[in-house]
Amino acid sequence: MNSMANERYATVKERIISHVRLPLFRNGYLLTLSSAGSAGFGLVFWALAAHYYPAETIGVQSAVLSAMMLLAGFAVLGLNNVLIRYLQGAGQTVSRLIGLTYAISAAASVAISLAFLSVAAIWFPTLRFLISNGGWLLAFVIATAAWCVFSLQDFALTGLRQTQWIPLENLLFSFVKIILLVVFAGLPAGLGIFAAWNIPVALSLVPVNWLIFRRIVPEYIRARSSTDSPPRARQIAAYAAGNYLGSLFSIASVNLLPILVVTLDGAKGNAYFYLPWIIVNGLQLLALNMTTSLTVEATVDQAQLVAYCRHVLVHVTRLLVPAVIMILIGAPYILRVFGPDYATEGTQVLRWLALATVPNLIVLLGISLARVENRAGVVAIIQGAQAMLGLGLAAVFIGLWGLAGVGMAWLVSQLVVAVLVWWITLRPVFAAPTATSRAGKKSFDTLSQG
Repeated sequence: MNSMANERYATVKERIISHVRLPLFRNGYLLTLSSAGSAGFGLVFWALAAHYYPAETIGVQSAVLSAMMLLAGFAVLGLNNVLIRYLQGAGQTVSRLIGLTYAISAAASVAISLAFLSVAAIWFPTLRFLISNGGWLLAFVIATAAWCVFSLQDFALTGLRQTQWIPLENLLFSFVKIILLVVFAGLPAGLGIFAAWNIPVALSLVPVNWLIFRRIVPEYIRARSSTDSPPRARQIAAYAAGNYLGSLFSIASVNLLPILVVTLDGAKGNAYFYLPWIIVNGLQLLALNMTTSLTVEATVDQAQLVAYCRHVLVHVTRLLVPAVIMILIGAPYILRVFGPDYATEGTQVLRWLALATVPNLIVLLGISLARVENRAGVVAIIQGAQAMLGLGLAAVFIGLWGLAGVGMAWLVSQLVVAVLVWWITLRPVFAAPTATSRAGKKSFDTLSQG
């Protein structure tokens, strides 16, 4: 009996090791580890913030940070997808490509931030103080530019297949963020929240980019042939432009929702919404990270595309569904960490948002498939439908069912888009694989079994 048990244990261990060694899953799990750590530290950050600051301040500062990340996402200009899609073929020009994405995005962020602040007082009265106070204005513009580079450096590491550095970077960032929140707790008007969030971003830029440009890139170049043909500027620009519209919709759907809530339901209402929102966004990153890894790996070997899609769908579902069930059961206990009012007001919205992560997996898988196949128009349509349905329904449902209505709106939007994506994009791929895809699946299964 012991011998059989030992053999069974050795077989399972060997299969797990073989599974994790595959770049598709290894990189996806590393990105997920980073996201899970950041989400965990994020919960601690906001729990401490709820202890040190009133709900109104939490609501205002979460709206400020959402606006900052929204504008940074706009300023990235679709270049994050360029880094994922083209770094593996950039050859000797890889440093120039990364540096140009940083410079273009940072410059765009300054222009976009100033344009936003010029109308913020009219559209978003809660954020009026950003334009009326010169110190806040300058800090907001600089922080937005820094956030652009901070986000792009993770995409650079992903595109270079060096995701093992991302969990370390993000966990250190999250840890320092919590320490600074406690140190800055005495600062007035929520400044401590803003400073604690953004100072670690600036501090991370130098060491991470030293690693990228002085260690990773030289090793990458040495491993490449000098005759490699890098992508042309026109090809990169067309790809970025094609993906940019879809990125705008995706960023808007994530970061405009808290701003919509603070505008329609006030600062306190947004505080009760924002914490469930960041919890579910952390959960949603599981599917996003795996499909990002799928984009990178299928770009390297497109013969495996169908097999990769199937395996990502199965493995993410196995991880996601139990997590959703845990949130459905434990929602009031999770939110009670922030205070009894957060549990009372946020439990239902957290449950609705958690349910929405299941159809969102189908949506993200369809987006990844379209990106590998260079169908930027399809990406834009999918993400546009998500944003318009989610935000539009939320604006209506919040008046009918309060904060829970926002969660219901998000679930309905994800379900509708997921059905369309499955029927139009994924169903033909899964139902009728070609001879190439069958060969790819066989090869993949061989690799998975070691």
